[in-house]
Amino acid sequence: MTLNNLDDLVTFLTVVDSNSFSAAARIMNQSPSSVSKQIARLESTLNISLFKRNTRKIKITDEGLAVAKHVRTLLTILENISDIDNKRNANLEGNIKITAPVAFGEKYITKEIVSFVNKYPGVNFDLQLTDRILDIYSNNLDLALRFGQLTDSQLIATPLATSERILVASPEYVKDHLISQPNELKNHNCLLFSYPGLLQQTWCLHKSEQQTEIIVSGNLRSDNSQAIKAWCLAGLGIALREKWDVSDEISTGKLVRVLPDWKEKEVTINIIRASREPIPRRVRTFIDYLTHEWKNPKF
Repeated sequence: MTLNNLDDLVTFLTVVDSNSFSAAARIMNQSPSSVSKQIARLESTLNISLFKRNTRKIKITDEGLAVAKHVRTLLTILENISDIDNKRNANLEGNIKITAPVAFGEKYITKEIVSFVNKYPGVNFDLQLTDRILDIYSNNLDLALRFGQLTDSQLIATPLATSERILVASPEYVKDHLISQPNELKNHNCLLFSYPGLLQQTWCLHKSEQQTEIIVSGNLRSDNSQAIKAWCLAGLGIALREKWDVSDEISTGKLVRVLPDWKEKEVTINIIRASREPIPRRVRTFIDYLTHEWKNPKF
């Protein structure tokens, strides 16, 4: 048995991680037929079946799982070998594709990328700012900044900091719309974060040991956090926003806190990656860099 093409192994792991030939093809910028030929060639070389196929989905075989484990080890060794020269020259090279929420990305991630690139000019970044949750596998992402608890067990999370959301409105809105208790929020115009499949209409607030859930409504909703803040600044309603996102506006009096004793519970800000190996040294270095820089974050 002779493996003549290491690219077949990379393609194989991409199919395993994305659980789809077509998704792997999109990630690798290839045609599905090309991916299928690579897998067929690898199966012929190994003389085993790596996947069970039908017209709708694929499922990795037990032999495929065993091969995937060894391939990951092999690629890790090759990655380490390729790093030897880089380590000797103290250089990092290659691309990092990362996604983050719009406001957090603009305010913090962009600055950290500037500092990192100044230190490692050989690293290129593709930063995608969106308030929607992008799938790491189908979008071929190296890293993602996420807030709160993860629901995908295939993702590896490194905690970086914490964040909490508070109620805010413009001074003009508060002057004309008094509020003294959380249950009164249902009578106010609340600015809602929403996109297909998600509507944050239930606001969970706490005060010391007290907790309450309020179902709110309003005539304005968006999938962009900055649009919600802009409407809030314009006096159009009450918003539940991250404290770090509105701290400047609060300090300048453009926004004021509503029910200041009430807020959402803190959530963890994680940087996440897929559980696949090997981890490129540039990606690991950037994770370590953020972890160090945000030991005592000023959010």
